[in-house]
Amino acid sequence: MGTMTAHMLVGRQHPHHGGIIPTHYVMLSENDRPVWSIVPESLYGGRQGRIVRHIIPSNEQHILKDGLLSIVHLLWRDEHLQQIQNQVPKLSKGTVELGRVPDDVREDMYRISMASKGGKIILSVFEGSSITSQLPDIKDYAMDIEVCTLQYARLYSEWTQKTVAIGDLEVR
Repeated sequence: MGTMTAHMLVGRQHPHHGGIIPTHYVMLSENDRPVWSIVPESLYGGRQGRIVRHIIPSNEQHILKDGLLSIVHLLWRDEHLQQIQNQVPKLSKGTVELGRVPDDVREDMYRISMASKGGKIILSVFEGSSITSQLPDIKDYAMDIEVCTLQYARLYSEWTQKTVAIGDLEVR
């Protein structure tokens, strides 16, 4: 398994307090190739730790789009996406490779997922994630979403044997 570079809490917003009531965790790991892993939540008695699906993005430019598409399709069960489900080939049980979906079908799936309002997502993007440059694409989506990016980090480098601080913790 590669390094985790992003994490999504998927669920619904509390009607009075904001935040999120999670139903799933979706984690992006990257190294040889990016993979989204979808895990049911366990805080409120869910199926603790069992991985439901691995999603292999279609290409490096669509990692975030493919992750959001997977949530709308597999977790929110959008009826329009369910109708074209048979065009999403499986590699093995629990693994889907979106690069095997024909480009025109995948573009239709992106369009449908962008219009979905199925729930809420809180996306945390970590230092070094390849989806950082894809974050502006989120503006095209109708779903409730919060994006959390690096504000401050203090990191030790094995290469330089030094600790470096980035950002600040001042309230803005």
